[in-house]
Amino acid sequence: MAKVSTIGRTYHKNLVRLYGFYFNTNIKALVYEYKEKGSLDYILFNNYKSLEWVKLHEIAIGTAKGLGYLHHDYDNIIIHYNIKPGTVLLNLKFSPKVADLRLAML
Repeated sequence: MAKVSTIGRTYHKNLVRLYGFYFNTNIKALVYEYKEKGSLDYILFNNYKSLEWVKLHEIAIGTAKGLGYLHHDYDNIIIHYNIKPGTVLLNLKFSPKVADLRLAML
């Protein structure tokens, strides 16, 4: 519960926003904002359209800014531990947001 509370208070333009959660003895669920383009791994490995290098660079910089906020600028330092293309989500303009903070270590 403490991790969920901390993650719920964490906000940065390059982090996926946690909207809610549900905990039961059998079911545990976190509800994050929806990103229309899905994950970066889908775009890189399954999509037949390739992104231009400029856009890939913007995605890399945005991802780094989100991680930099977690590691350096947030009051409680959060280490993600699971960064990979599947945990970077993209909106319609391909702006990145780091997701899957449930695995993060405070």
